[in-house]
Amino acid sequence: MAFPGESLTRNGLAIKETMKAPHKMILGNTGDALGYFIPSDEWQTGKNDNYEETVSLGKTAGDTARDKINALVTADNANF
Repeated sequence: MAFPGESLTRNGLAIKETMKAPHKMILGNTGDALGYFIPSDEWQTGKNDNYEETVSLGKTAGDTARDKINALVTADNANF
């Protein structure tokens, strides 16, 4: 799966859980580099002085991207 930015680990793990393919891989910064994709419950926790949030599309971008990608993966799972 290609991700258009840098996803935090929990988003990637949720996507991999949805995948049924025998080999699972998520590539970041593919197609574009839209910043960090942060799960909303990790938004502005103070880690790294909230650096990731300063280069993110917003609080819901991580959840939205993860959910849309999971929908694509679920549709593709019929092939496995």
